[in-house]
Amino acid sequence: MFEMKIEKQMNIEDRTLLLGIPEAFVFPDSVCVDDKNYKVIGITMGCPVPFLSLEIEKTNSDLVGKIIRELN
Repeated sequence: MFEMKIEKQMNIEDRTLLLGIPEAFVFPDSVCVDDKNYKVIGITMGCPVPFLSLEIEKTNSDLVGKIIRELN
């Protein structure tokens, strides 16, 4: 199961990038933060291990410090 504490967030064009250290490097199609669901677009290449930059649909919500989980 995918789970990650969000350490940094950046909005660019049509997506939001979320940086953190995941519990697993298997990324789901959708994730949930505070009972809100987001579609996963992909990952950003070039982040140093153990970090992962997950790309989700654009949001203006501040997600830093929150836990993002795989949508069951």
